[in-house]
Amino acid sequence: MRDDSAFLKQLSDEPEDLETLLVYADWLDDNGQSERAEFLRLQQQLLPMRYRQKGFCELSRRLLKLGKRFDAAWLGVVSRPRLTGTCWSGPSTLETHYVWRFLPKGVLNYTSPTGTFQNGTWQQIGTVVQMEVNRHYTDHEGFVVGDWIHGRSKNVVGQHWRWKTKRTTNPTECDPGNPVTTVYDGHLGNRPSPDISRVAGKGGLRGG
Repeated sequence: MRDDSAFLKQLSDEPEDLETLLVYADWLDDNGQSERAEFLRLQQQLLPMRYRQKGFCELSRRLLKLGKRFDAAWLGVVSRPRLTGTCWSGPSTLETHYVWRFLPKGVLNYTSPTGTFQNGTWQQIGTVVQMEVNRHYTDHEGFVVGDWIHGRSKNVVGQHWRWKTKRTTNPTECDPGNPVTTVYDGHLGNRPSPDISRVAGKGGLRGG
């Protein structure tokens, strides 16, 4: 085999196929692409782990650092579990509720306490998912563990919080509806007010 196109087609067609990922890792090693091979093996090591299991955070950080060296198209094919087309729902430490809908091509549709929006993006890097809304008004990062994503978030007004969502197929929650698509970017280049309610009042519903 001269290139990896056959592996990538198989992995694209069969998102549950983990055996081919390991065969592909061996092929990458044999063809001078040891960093990509290491990424696949780290991902494989993380998939059965629990969130607070010893070594989980360290391995996740290694995976994330390594994965940032690769192009999004490759990551979209090899990252597991595949998030495209899935829906996740759950609470946060702010006593609020989130629903994440990971649409194709990195489009993020989500429901937060202020409404349903489609003004953000997402990228999966192995078992880690990173999201931003309103041009990084709010940034979210989550660790995928089985049917759960354990996440943390921060916004430009200095708030930090954690959240935990579970994979769901509930039609009501998974329906993207008619989201607000407007991007509010008044925070770009300006020092935001520390009062989040005043910021939202000036610019409208921002999402996040």
